[in-house]
Amino acid sequence: MQGKKKGKTRAEAFAELDIKPVEIMAGGELKLPSGKIIGHKDYKYIYRQRPVLPDMREAVVIAKLQHEYKAAGIKGNSRLAIGNGNN
Repeated sequence: MQGKKKGKTRAEAFAELDIKPVEIMAGGELKLPSGKIIGHKDYKYIYRQRPVLPDMREAVVIAKLQHEYKAAGIKGNSRLAIGNGNN
């Protein structure tokens, strides 16, 4: 039994577990069989970025507009008739 390995070969184990090979892309990323991409650690700073989306709630947008109008020196009615039919 000398010279023989015990157990399965890597190919046999992968075939039995239904593990598919990954694709190495040009930029160094790995494309998994599921379609997901694992990025290289050199690009970690790009993947970690979390952009802040603007707050689009109606009250916030109106307050921002009022501030911009005031800063621009535009005068108008200080009351806003929203949805009450008094326009």
